[in-house]
Parts: sequence; structure tokens; C-alpha cells
Amino acid sequence: MSTGPVTILDLARELGLSPTTVSSALHGRGRVSERTRELVMKQAQAMGYVSNRAAQALRGGKHNAIGLHLISSAESLAFYMEFVFGVTEVAAAEGNDLVLFTEGGTRAASRSLNVDGLIALDSLPGDAFVADALRRKVPVVAVGPYRGEASGQVMATIAAAQGALTGRVMDALASIGGRRPALVSIDSAVAPQWSLEVDEAYRRRCENDGNEPLVFGLGVHPVREELIDVLNRIDATDGIDSILVIQEGVAPRLKLLRAARGQATLPIATMSGDPRTESGLDDFVSVDLRPRAYGRAAGELMFEVLRGEAVAKNVLHDVVVRVP
Repeated sequence: MSTGPVTILDLARELGLSPTTVSSALHGRGRVSERTRELVMKQAQAMGYVSNRAAQALRGGKHNAIGLHLISSAESLAFYMEFVFGVTEVAAAEGNDLVLFTEGGTRAASRSLNVDGLIALDSLPGDAFVADALRRKVPVVAVGPYRGEASGQVMATIAAAQGALTGRVMDALASIGGRRPALVSIDSAVAPQWSLEVDEAYRRRCENDGNEPLVFGLGVHPVREELIDVLNRIDATDGIDSILVIQEGVAPRLKLLRAARGQATLPIATMSGDPRTESGLDDFVSVDLRPRAYGRAAGELMFEVLRGEAVAKNVLHDVVVRVP
């Protein structure tokens, strides 16, 4: 039996509740009934649970919190919300708080970066925030590749293999008739490194197949007029028979816009699927990044690093390619 400090995970196991519920009850957050809150507080007192803030003073300056940095332009997307939930579950089980940082990639870390470690999610190339955290010797786990300053100091990276994944998706497109896709990519000014790798893999595949690449750069949240312009330009290009999309949520919108114009179905694939908007679509290939599991895996990797455990420098996250 462990003789270490009592954690939220210990309380959750004893009470038969989820770590998230226990954490919410202890910190006065979330939708927790008064009865559950009283039950948790009573059990915490009985087991000698010490809150994060008090533990910080007792444990030599540890913050008992980890940080998660994500790009502000994408924080409303379903992937990021689910990813955050996954990290939160792990942090709560470890008796830690989770601090979100959404500063832009060109802005250095705030002066109050009071966390024991930082998970850097989908960093932009040359991300100043992550670089500043590394300069401060904050342990960093990168989700998706980080290619910026001091990249050699990143403790570990967890990512999907985007190059190979792009090939799998293009093979899946070909199986439903999409042998020469156009690529709807993310503008380089706001593109995380993983999306640039998809762009590169697409161009290599086109070169190998003897096809001229056709790439359209859009923002993370393109408006309807921009999507219509892309469709018009695709229709005006001979030989293009399908579309590969990087941004979450854009592929279904393209599909529906074509249908609204009475056009024939066109095979479309997305590198970042969202089941909420994709149900019932024909000729549609979707990558399920399993975001909550991704978040949990990143959180677990972060705490392994903080405990000083030997970890793999590069961890592969498994995804699912869904083909009709």
C-alpha cells in the first residue's frame, strides 16, 4: 500500500466516483450536488488529503499543476475541447490542476508560468511561447512536432505519423474514385507544424504519381464565400476528381455546398474528423484522431516525465481512418 500523499485518484477509488467529479467537489467547480460535495470533503478529511495549494508549500515549491498551451485560433474546435478533457482527467487523477495558455505563437510565455511542466499542443513553427518555456527549463512534452528554438530540450513528443497517414488517406480516397485530389490546406501564417507535414506529404505523393499539385490555403475557420471560391477553382481545373482537407469541419461544408448547387458527389477526405458533422455523408474518408485518448496519452507522458521515469523520445499516437 502506498505511503505517499493522498491524491484525488485515491479519493475517487475509495468513493467510487470519477477523478473529475472528486476534483470538482474539492475545488467548488462543475455541476456537483451538495450531497456529493459533502461526501467528498468528509472523505478527504478522513484520509488526510492535502490541497494542491497547501501541498505546494510543503513540497519544496512544486506547483502541483501542469500547463497546456494551444493556439488560440483553434481552441473552439471539437478536437481541442476533447483533447483538453483527456488531459484534465489525467491531471485530476494525479491531484494536479491544469492551466490553459492560449497566447499566440509569436508571444512569449507570461511571467506567471507557475506550472511543473507544459504540454505544447500543435505548436506553430518558431513558437515563441514554447521557446520561452524551454529557456526557463520548464519540462515540455510536445503534441505534434515542435521545430522551434531549443527543440532539442523537448522531453518527449507524441504525434500521429502525418506523412504515412497522408498516404493512407490518399489511398483510401483512391479506393472510392479520388485519384487526383486537390488539397485544402491551412495558411502558413497560422499552420501548425503537423499540417505543414501533410502539405509536404501531399506534394510528394503528387510528384510520385506524376500529377500537378493543386493547393488552396485557407484559415482555420474559412467563411462560406471562401469555400465557394475553392469549389469554383477546383471545378475549373481539369483532372481534379476529389478533395483532401486538413482543417476540422471544412470537408463536410464543402460536401454540402456542392450538394446545394446540385452538383454530383465528389470524394472528399479530412485529416481531422469531427463525427458531429460527418454522419450520413457519402464518398467521405475521415481520420478519427481519437482526441480524448490523445489527451490522456499526452497527460500520462507528461507525468512520467515529471516523475523522472524513462520515456520514449518519440511516441506514436494511433488514429483510425474511416472509409465508407
